[in-house]
Amino acid sequence: MVNMMTSFELQGFVYIGMFLSLFWRPKNVSFVLPAGIAFYLFTTGFVQSTIPLIVACGCLTLSAVVMAAQIMSSFSSKDDELDESDDHDECPASGAKRPSRTVTTEHEGKLVSFGMAHWKHDRANDMSFYVEIEGQNKVWAIGLKDAVKNSGAQIGDTVVFWKDSEVRTSKAQVLDRNGTVTGYRDLSTDKRRGLWIMEVVS
Repeated sequence: MVNMMTSFELQGFVYIGMFLSLFWRPKNVSFVLPAGIAFYLFTTGFVQSTIPLIVACGCLTLSAVVMAAQIMSSFSSKDDELDESDDHDECPASGAKRPSRTVTTEHEGKLVSFGMAHWKHDRANDMSFYVEIEGQNKVWAIGLKDAVKNSGAQIGDTVVFWKDSEVRTSKAQVLDRNGTVTGYRDLSTDKRRGLWIMEVVS
């Protein structure tokens, strides 16, 4: 009876952990569900039969593959910073070259907020700098920090800013909440980094 209670308690803790994982990040269902099925088959003794054993092993394998794919995808997404909204780090490597293509999209409006934060407000990402214009999405780019500073813009000003040019780099700055460089990390591939300009309109 004691062993039964211990088994039930173990199952309870595991299922609670799975539920919390899904509550925290619903997309985890892709590997939590097969892992849960495998755990259930193992703990209830169904794996003593051939077919349930095959199903349980298959679920564990699927769960491991999906988890590995998500981990790799998360690392890849950090480096996938080719457009201006994802341009969250600008650290030109030594001898970095300017590409022929530049982005000239302008953002204009009332300056609502700006500052340092985890990119896209996801704590799994590096620190970056954002600028928020009234009625528009936030624009993320570490180069915006210098653009705001050089323009002297303040909250409430009407400003216009744009990515003036780009450079290629294989390095990314690691910043703290104050924007101080604490180190560098290698990127999986060379990325384009924007050089930003901001002007106060009124």
